Amino acid sequence: MPYLVVSHPTMGPVASSVRVASRFGDKLLGLMGAKDLGPGEGMLFEHTNAVHGCFTCESLTLVYLNRQQIIVEITTLRPWRMGPIVPRAYWVLELSIRTTLTGVHPGDTLTWVSQPAQTRPEGREFRIKPSKR
Repeated sequence: MPYLVVSHPTMGPVASSVRVASRFGDKLLGLMGAKDLGPGEGMLFEHTNAVHGCFTCESLTLVYLNRQQIIVEITTLRPWRMGPIVPRAYWVLELSIRTTLTGVHPGDTLTWVSQPAQTRPEGREFRIKPSKR
């Protein structure tokens, strides 16, 4: 699964280890069961305008973007909750709640580039652990 570095034009990189959910199975599972996501870790969903927090172990920051990668909404998703449906969204970026987005606002543009390494910046594998619920 490819990894991305997500950047803001003036703030620089805001997430350094983002997985891309491009296949049906990846989209279906998302971050279900993921534990201990570090700052800058998350998942990018293409062609969706709503996500859920079922079977997630921790709160997530959701960034909804349109086709031009312009932020249309930023919100927090608690476990076992439904995120808002944002009709103008085409992408949803799920990030660890520990990711700092200070200075990132709706109307800003985010860009992303592929990252060759398949590990977390600290060298730990980014794995989804099954939920114990």
